[in-house]
Order: sequence, then structure tokens, then C-alpha cells
Amino acid sequence: MPGDSYDDIRHGHDSNTRGRIFENGTEKYFRDRENGYVKQPRSYSTPFGSRKFDKAKNEGRDRTDSLEDKSGRVEGKKDENQLRKDYYLLQKGIIHSHRLRTVEGEKISKKTQELIDKLSRDFPDRFTHQIISRDQAAQIYAMGQEREKDSRQLELVNAQALRRRQRAAERLPKVREAAERLREQERQQGERDERRRVEREAAERVVREFRDAWDARGREEREAGERAAREAADNAERARRQREVADARLRSRLPPDVTDLLFKGRPAPGQESPFREPPSAGSTRGGREERGRERGVERGRR
Repeated sequence: MPGDSYDDIRHGHDSNTRGRIFENGTEKYFRDRENGYVKQPRSYSTPFGSRKFDKAKNEGRDRTDSLEDKSGRVEGKKDENQLRKDYYLLQKGIIHSHRLRTVEGEKISKKTQELIDKLSRDFPDRFTHQIISRDQAAQIYAMGQEREKDSRQLELVNAQALRRRQRAAERLPKVREAAERLREQERQQGERDERRRVEREAAERVVREFRDAWDARGREEREAGERAAREAADNAERARRQREVADARLRSRLPPDVTDLLFKGRPAPGQESPFREPPSAGSTRGGREERGRERGVERGRR
């Protein structure tokens, strides 16, 4: 049916692009992922070669269900060989069930139709040929295109993120170098701060030691002065007591009248007597020199 909406939406796309978009659309339209199907499952070995389905799901260890989406023609040796592989896997019980989706109106060759009919006949409960209307196919293809846009956008975002990571990786050596310089500056600053601290503490210690030494010196001088004063007072006290003892001894040996005359007005040790008369002019050296000068003056007048 050329010229309908399904043909229009596929126009300009090659066969590989059409198949990829259609497969992505069926995944969303039929909710294949929600139903447990995954894309690009493992391959299976057959006498006709390995078989890898578009989608498959595993339910337990012994059951595998497969899906194959055909957006266009079903013909040629490739499609025929795939159907032979599907028959073998179903016959051997390796695949529990298989679903083939084709689009209404798309050509199916006589040979491939015969293989499809044989699968339906021999495995009626395990093989399903699902024919999708062209309107449905157009909707499915549109969903696949949206998925492609999202994927391209995601790829663009991923590419941008990759470029950012690459630029970050290119900047990483410079960032590390800058971080190393900063750590070195911090280390040198820490060393300078430590030196200043040690120097400050040393200066403060010297000041404390000098102050303590000065205080100790002043304290020693004060103590020496106090000690000398105490010693002088002790000496004076001993002299007074010795004088009193000597006086008492002398009084005991002299008559009372002599004792009164002798000790009357006697000063205490270290004091001059108030009854002592000053020496005469001729009794001292200074007086004799003065009289000699006076006689020299009188001879000069004569």
C-alpha cells in the first residue's frame, strides 16, 4: 500500500535505520521492557548457525521467550534461515515460545510464508505470527523516532559530559600543581609562624630570667643590708652586756663612794661623756702650730 502514512513516515530512511526505529517503537508501544523483554539477548547455537533474537526474556532457568520485529518485507535467504533456526530451537525446547511481528501489507515471499505456516501448524501454542496494522505501524514508527531523538539528545548530553570530563582531565595536572603550590605555601607559612613562636618564647624566657635575676639580686642586697643591721645591733647589745658585766664586777671590788664618782655620768658604749672638757690650745698639734705663727708675726713687727 504505497503512499500511506506508514510509507510517508519511513521515507528517506535506509533499511537498517527503519528496522532500528521500528524495534524501538514496538518496545514502547507493546511495553516489551515492562513485560520483561530485553534487547540484544545472548545468541543460541543451531545447525543453521547462531540465532540472536531482537528481544527475549527468561522466566526461570528452563524457559526463554523470544521476539522478532519485521518492519518491512520478509523475504530472502536471511529471513528464511532465521525461521529455520526458530523451528529448531522450538523443536528442541531451547526456546519455550517465539513471537514474530510483521506489518500488514508488507511483502512476504512464498518460501518464508511456508516456513511461517509450518511453525504455526507444528507449534500452535508456542509460535505466534502477529500482524500489525499499518496505522499501528505508523504510530509505532513515530514512537521509535521520538525514542531516537531522546537517544540522540542523551548521546549529545553524554558527549558533552565526556568533553567536560576530558577538559577536567586536561586541567587536572594544573589543578594538582596549584594545589601543591598552595600546600607548599601553607607549609612555609607554618614554618615561619613556628619560628616566630619559638623566637617570641625565647625572648619572653630571657626577659623572665633577667627579671628573676634582677629581683634575686635586689632581694640578696636587701637581705645583706638587713643582716648587717642585725649583726650591728647584736654587736652593740653584746658590748652593752659585756660593759654591764664588767661594771658590775668593778663595783663589787670598789668602795661605794669611789664607785659613785667613777660611774656617775659614764656614757654608754659608743657615746662621748657630757663631762669631758675640750683640749687646750697647746695640748694639740694644731694649737702648737698656731702659736708658732703668732710669734713669727710679732718678730716681724719689731
